[in-house]
Amino acid sequence: MKKFEVTLYYHTNCTVTVEAEDEDEALENAYAEVCKEEYTRQILDGLQEDDSPDVTEVEE
Repeated sequence: MKKFEVTLYYHTNCTVTVEAEDEDEALENAYAEVCKEEYTRQILDGLQEDDSPDVTEVEE
């Protein structure tokens, strides 16, 4: 058997609702909000594969 490192490329999206005085504060609040565990499922469900995976044989 051989060993391989496989790099998979994905992008995703997540929509959060925040209260803020302006767009800059809204972005700041959204970045803080999206780190919460309740958004993990939304982030994972939104995954879409990008490009082709990279496969490299690992030398021992």
